[in-house]
Amino acid sequence: MTEMQKRLIAAAQRVEKTMNEQPFTCLYPGCSELPIQSHSQQEGGPLKAIQREGKVYSIRRRMETTFVDLSRSSDCLPPVCLTPISRATTFAGFCNRHDTDLFSCLENVPHLTPGNMDQILALYRRSIAFAVANRRFNLNQMLGMAQALPELKDNPMLGGTIVNWGIMLKYDMECTYQPAFDSDAAERFEFVWRVIPRNIGISCASGIPSLDDEAGDALVGELIDYSTWTMKAPRPIVSFNVVPESDRTHVVLIWDKQFLPYVNDIRASASSYDKDVVEQFFNEVLLNRSEDFTVSPDLWEGLSDSERNTVRKLIIPEHMRGKVEVPCLVSLDDIGPVVDKPLSL
Repeated sequence: MTEMQKRLIAAAQRVEKTMNEQPFTCLYPGCSELPIQSHSQQEGGPLKAIQREGKVYSIRRRMETTFVDLSRSSDCLPPVCLTPISRATTFAGFCNRHDTDLFSCLENVPHLTPGNMDQILALYRRSIAFAVANRRFNLNQMLGMAQALPELKDNPMLGGTIVNWGIMLKYDMECTYQPAFDSDAAERFEFVWRVIPRNIGISCASGIPSLDDEAGDALVGELIDYSTWTMKAPRPIVSFNVVPESDRTHVVLIWDKQFLPYVNDIRASASSYDKDVVEQFFNEVLLNRSEDFTVSPDLWEGLSDSERNTVRKLIIPEHMRGKVEVPCLVSLDDIGPVVDKPLSL
């Protein structure tokens, strides 16, 4: 490890310790209240369905992994830790009032109902809010790094990342996230909702890129207008939700119709009745393209050390760790029925 890497890691560790003190605000449009620690995956729902003794395995991301050679040691990979469900998947999202109001349709029912538009909008809002909150948090981390090591201010990689994320976060908020709260939101979105007839031991609520490259970066490069510090169009994104219940698992993908040109492959794979296609698609999206997931203790502890390290490596963005073959973490013997029309139009 170089001296510069050591300094970067030490600075990243200092910055992480101060991030919990950052004064973010509620992500409900127009609200200025302080957020609570919202759950991206419901504590009393999907997390409870896969817990053992009140705990699940969840990802803990560490900023310092950005600056190390991941090929040299598995110790540098993001930990997947046994975590109480009260703390798993929490983020600085919504104030208590909006968290309660927005997601009561998910939390106060015994089962989700395929095609229910209130639940579809709630799933979309929660997963994209989690993605937006992560980007807001990560941008502040990068700004903190620039302050911790002044010589980094002229580093083109860090400077470029700060500029790009600052532009993209603004447009993600305005063009991808906030429309989900508009009065016509139910008419803006399409979805594929599949019900797998068993609890698969996985939970997820994440935004995923709708293009098969690193977070849609190829398209982002075309979309950013650096002469005006704006984007010509919003980045396409899809809401990916895996919601286990005691005897079934809901897999729900949701997208804004404005992104239809970019979601055709996702829609085709998600709604396929070919078991191999669905199984490969599910594991690829879950492990290689989602931002967060939790795993039941029985499933995680049943993997070999090599399998667990592969899953941990896949958490790292591909441009940092190279190509990694995606394992079949979840086998789908029965892929279940598909719903892609609202219950009432």
